[in-house]
Amino acid sequence: VSREYWGSHVNLESKYILMEEVFEFLRFHRVSFKVHPKDHRSIEMLSTIGAKEEGILREACWNPETKSFVDLIIYSVIQSEWPTVKENLKNKITTRLRKQAEEAREKLREEGTLEEYLQQTQRTERK
Repeated sequence: VSREYWGSHVNLESKYILMEEVFEFLRFHRVSFKVHPKDHRSIEMLSTIGAKEEGILREACWNPETKSFVDLIIYSVIQSEWPTVKENLKNKITTRLRKQAEEAREKLREEGTLEEYLQQTQRTERK
């Protein structure tokens, strides 16, 4: 997911859609994720949805910036864990969307455009 969507619902939704496709339609047994050890947000997200840390792939990826190999952490979800992970993802997506909606409303309030928007919406609904 591109940087502009980090921390948004898009990352969670893409993982949900991927795993739903893999487990419910393709009937795969497992999905794995490779994460850089310093990518704390991804590590936290994978842990909180119920993915299990399996281990470290030592010097598994070349980093052109540092001109060195870096380790990767492997996380996985297996078929039997999918129902719990699915529910966790749904809850996180809902929470994230509510938070973003509240932030958007607050921004509109600060700009003085929320009341304007609500009035327009009410006029449209009456028609």
